[in-house]
Amino acid sequence: MSTVFRGAVACLLAAMPAAQQVGTHVAEEHPELPLWECDASGCTKEAKSIVLDSNWRWIHNGQYTNCYKDGDWDKSLCPDPETCAQNCYLDGAGVREYASTYGIHANGNGL
Repeated sequence: MSTVFRGAVACLLAAMPAAQQVGTHVAEEHPELPLWECDASGCTKEAKSIVLDSNWRWIHNGQYTNCYKDGDWDKSLCPDPETCAQNCYLDGAGVREYASTYGIHANGNGL
């Protein structure tokens, strides 16, 4: 492998963006929200769902320590964005969490 090629690969790997870690405490589930499309011949039901923005999700260190609490990032886990992305996990929101934490309930044909 040539030195130039090795250098190019090293530069590409070093420039890779840091991504948020995936949490595993709560499985991602979306409350169902059926939509109806109607025309002169009748209506057709489409099975859809809603998704809660990540701003409302639990972000933690992979265990049970919050990375963001009381309006500020934990400086030991998040001294900078890259370290924070490596240290912190964004968890899912299940149907139970939508209901109990956020007050979002699927109710037949609506929320």
